Amino acid sequence: MHHQPARCDELIFSPTVAVHVADVYAHEFSGANTEVPPPQLDHALLAKLGFAERIELWHDCCKEIITA
Repeated sequence: MHHQPARCDELIFSPTVAVHVADVYAHEFSGANTEVPPPQLDHALLAKLGFAERIELWHDCCKEIITA
């Protein structure tokens, strides 16, 4: 479900949404070159949940942690 968190029954911030965001950034910053398209952040869902303004902060925090 973390690849498509909007398909969950309840649209609330949940572990599924947290894993979705972390998974997208882990793929982005891992440097892994795979044939499979990387997961995409569900901006629409995050906006519905009221987190649109936090996306950049989460991105920067994850980048700092993963690339440290």
